[in-house]
Amino acid sequence: MRALRHASVGGVDKTHNERLEFLGDALIGLSVAGALYERHGDAQEGELTERRARLVSRGHLAHVGRRLGLDALIEVRPQLAPGKLLPDSVIAGSLEALLGAIYLDGGFEAADRVARALLLDEASAGPRENAKSALQHISQVQTGRVPRYRLIEERTHPFGRTFCVAAEIGERRFPPAWGRSKREAEGLAAREALLELERQEGSEANGDPRERPPEAT
Repeated sequence: MRALRHASVGGVDKTHNERLEFLGDALIGLSVAGALYERHGDAQEGELTERRARLVSRGHLAHVGRRLGLDALIEVRPQLAPGKLLPDSVIAGSLEALLGAIYLDGGFEAADRVARALLLDEASAGPRENAKSALQHISQVQTGRVPRYRLIEERTHPFGRTFCVAAEIGERRFPPAWGRSKREAEGLAAREALLELERQEGSEANGDPRERPPEAT
């Protein structure tokens, strides 16, 4: 299937997924923007932009791709996956290519429906407060430490203020997240940390020695 064939094995005839990736990237942007516009009728442009950036980020796309099992289906050269761990960029690109293929096969409505179901389904991540509790439990078990939440940036918009917060465990800082309050941002940052730890556990299960959980000092 071309959508899951990386350029490293596409050959001179270019039977790889880069063109589909280009198409899927545009489709995802439009689909997510449309869904956010419909679901958040009181949100202004700045808030919608920040929400969209998180949902279409490489990390989020890669996380969704791994949940679908794409990392076991993508055709790549072994040199790209030492220890059997595919880079986020490869998995995210393949998810984009897959949605591009769905668009070509079934039209925009089919692709839009799939994109929304995959990328905007936040139920699987759990409530924000539960994410903070889960991260605290994992942190204490693995390191004996309690996570900290660091305010990275604060912006003022016509509709109010937004906050960018990153979760930290020891010296390790996880990807940040934006929220309309510090509490919301902390919950979303905890969720980002849990996704990162889940990816790390997958790499260790595949024998990748490059990532290890933070050690207590």
